[in-house]
Amino acid sequence: MNIPFQSDGQSTLSLTIRECPIPSEATQYRPEFPERFGCLQDARAFGCVFFPWYNREHRHSGVALYTPFDVHYGRVHEVHQRRQAALDAAYQRSPNRFVHKPPQAALPPQAVWINPPKETPKQASQ
Repeated sequence: MNIPFQSDGQSTLSLTIRECPIPSEATQYRPEFPERFGCLQDARAFGCVFFPWYNREHRHSGVALYTPFDVHYGRVHEVHQRRQAALDAAYQRSPNRFVHKPPQAALPPQAVWINPPKETPKQASQ
C-alpha cells in the first residue's frame, strides 16, 4: 500500500490517527473499533480499513445520508439525481403509499460544523 507523506516526512495516516478524533457515532456502528491500539502499527493497519469505509461507504445522517466522499468531491448532485429517480419510480408504481405528496430526495445542509465559528459583533449586527 502506498501511504502519502507530508513534507516533514510524517505519513498522512499517522497524522490522521494522532490528530483526528473519531466521532463516537462511527464507533457505535463498528463494534470492532478498539478502545485502544497496541501500537502505532496496529492503529495504521486498522485505519487502512476503517477510514476508507468511513469516508466512502458510511452514510452520515448529518449530511442527509451522503458519504463524506460524495460531499467533499462534489458528487451530491449526481447521487441526488439517482435517489430522486428511484423515489419517482416508486411513486409511479404505488402513489397510494405516499399520503401527502411525492417523495423528495434530501440534500445535505450548506455547511456542517464540528465547532461552528463564533459570530463576530459585525456579523451579528448585519
